[in-house]
Amino acid sequence: DPLAAGLQDLHRGLHARAEQAFHTVSRSSPEDPEPPLLIAFSHWWRILDDRSETAHDAPFGTALEESVARAERRLREVPDDARAMALLGTARIFKFHVEALRRNYRRAASEARQGKDLLEESLRRDPALVDARFALGAYNYFADSVPTLAKGLRAILRAPSGNGDLGLSQLRSVAQHGRRFRTDARLLLAIVCGSREERCFDEALGHLRKAHEDNPGSPLIAASIGGLRMRLGSYAEAARSFEDALLAAGGPEEER
Repeated sequence: DPLAAGLQDLHRGLHARAEQAFHTVSRSSPEDPEPPLLIAFSHWWRILDDRSETAHDAPFGTALEESVARAERRLREVPDDARAMALLGTARIFKFHVEALRRNYRRAASEARQGKDLLEESLRRDPALVDARFALGAYNYFADSVPTLAKGLRAILRAPSGNGDLGLSQLRSVAQHGRRFRTDARLLLAIVCGSREERCFDEALGHLRKAHEDNPGSPLIAASIGGLRMRLGSYAEAARSFEDALLAAGGPEEER
């Protein structure tokens, strides 16, 4: 599966190689919304990595618009296509997140409403679409955990409410059974569980270990394990994880 191979490259920090794989599939399957969605997803991760850097906003937007156009075209042809709904809903939630980061709050609220409705409808039609719970679970958790002031702003803008417990449950479902977003759900759960709010550090470490098992040789995941171990005061283990990350980061690829 070239898309799965591209995602594994993505989780190893090889974004250019991952995007090349996604572009290849996109050209060979010009009606499928998934390949351009994954191209946008690669840029989304890099936007999150450095929110002050806007170089990825334009390629993110271009890829996302292509995914949205393909999904909407599919839904015009087959209105009850649950997969197309799920992909379109996921694209809308990714767009919501970037618009919110850029303080375009009204646009973000509109994307959130559309995305959440589409994802919930896709799961009503086909509960087996586990990966649809990735973006939905992330939205449900973070929309419920924002400060009171931000919740008031969200109400004014008519952004949908969240449900923290449901969001965590949805993310855990993807981490256990997901196809495309399993590793990403585990990485997100590690961030959430390792936060000051949740403080379930053992679970966070468990998610990172499982993500590393699925993506052996990932310097990003090894470094994340090292960072969590350092926060827990396990300095010798943290150092070993950082050494593993540095060793894995060797190679001719420029991004390494």
